[in-house]
Amino acid sequence: MEGDILTSYNKFDRGQKGYLTKFEYKLAFSALLGYEPCEADIAQLNHTGPKPTIKKFDFLSTMLPKLNSVGKDEKYKQMFMAFDVKSRGYLTIEDVQMAFQHFCKAIPDHVIEQAFSEFVQEGSSHISYGSFCNMLEYTRDKGLLS
Repeated sequence: MEGDILTSYNKFDRGQKGYLTKFEYKLAFSALLGYEPCEADIAQLNHTGPKPTIKKFDFLSTMLPKLNSVGKDEKYKQMFMAFDVKSRGYLTIEDVQMAFQHFCKAIPDHVIEQAFSEFVQEGSSHISYGSFCNMLEYTRDKGLLS
C-alpha cells in the first residue's frame, strides 16, 4: 500500500522537486483513489509558500488512511454507480431522492434535500462522487444511515 502511494507520488512529482503542486496532488490523489479530492483534501496542502504544495511524507501520511478505508469507499463507489443510472459521472437531487426512496424509504425527502444542498457545488445542480461520499458520511453522522 505504501509502495502504491510512493509510486503515485514519484510519478506526479514532475522534475523530482521533492513536493507536489496542487495540480500534481490532484493527479496523484485521483490516480490512487479514482476520484478527485474535495476541498477538505486540498486543505491538507501546505499553504505557507507562494503556491500550495505537499511533501512526500505528508502525502504518504494523508493517503494511508484513505487507502485503508477502501472497503467503505468501494461500497460508496458501487452505490454511486447504481444511483448514477444515466452514467453521467454526477448525481442530481432527483437521482439521490429516487435511490434513497428505493434503499432507505424511512428518510424523508426534506432530509435528503438538506443533505444534498450541503454538498452541491455553488452554482451547480449536481454532486460529484467525492461530494456523494461526504453526503453519505453526513447522513451517517446524523444517525440516518447505519
